[in-house]
Amino acid sequence: MSLKYLPEHAQPALLALDLAIKQAKHLRYSQTTLFALPIDLAWVQNLGEQPEWAEKVEAFVSRFGRLQDHLGEKLLPRMAALVGENSKTLLD
Repeated sequence: MSLKYLPEHAQPALLALDLAIKQAKHLRYSQTTLFALPIDLAWVQNLGEQPEWAEKVEAFVSRFGRLQDHLGEKLLPRMAALVGENSKTLLD
């Protein structure tokens, strides 16, 4: 079985995939450094007084959101176009 695709959509799909991989690596780094900390209730309550911890949380949340947005807005529609599918919203 071979997968057929539309060659004119290959380059945009590959670029979107490459960006998603890079974003996932950055997210993995944030996840690894954040969750290496012993997070408990006291840690969360003291977050306002620990800017370096807050920065780690912000980096993780930002990178997670950026990757999620990229997947839904760029990568999935371009992959759908690659195989000839109509680009729909994720709700459809």
